[in-house]
Amino acid sequence: MKKLLVERYAAEFKEDSLKSSKPGVLKTIKGAITGWKENRNGRTYSRELWENAINSDYVKSQMALKQFFGEADHPEDRLEVCFEGVSHNITDMWFEDDKQELWAKIDILDTPKGNILNKIFEYSGHLSFSTRGTGDVDGSGNVDPDTYQLFAVDAVCRPSYATATASELSESEKLKEVSEEDIKKVL
Repeated sequence: MKKLLVERYAAEFKEDSLKSSKPGVLKTIKGAITGWKENRNGRTYSRELWENAINSDYVKSQMALKQFFGEADHPEDRLEVCFEGVSHNITDMWFEDDKQELWAKIDILDTPKGNILNKIFEYSGHLSFSTRGTGDVDGSGNVDPDTYQLFAVDAVCRPSYATATASELSESEKLKEVSEEDIKKVL
């Protein structure tokens, strides 16, 4: 059975530009959003999984449309993105193999939730991100790269690993079961 998988990664982001010249963008940042080491819950999201995810038709089309939006905080009951929660947009993703990390370039948008992220970033220089997707997990904790579907990358206040730093990988402590019917509705 597919499960809703929420993976959180805390990293230090660097500002890519002081003031964006793009309409609707408050700031552009870049940094690690996830990795492919075993996390504290014993799950492993492999590089192959992330490669499949970012090369999926869904992610490619959303990025091409400039609509690979994320929200400030994970929603409790859905995989799809809701406009009222949108805070940012992922514009590019790439691998930093030497760090075993997937990096992203992220536009913080001039939305109510984007303004909150912008203030938090201005204050601390840090943001944590968490992937939102669904897939099968085997008995060893490996997430199946052939069944995983990435839906969003959300900004989160606090990773589940209390002392997460720029190099720590952690995962949400609270995973919800998702029925086959719910998954079909989203897909």
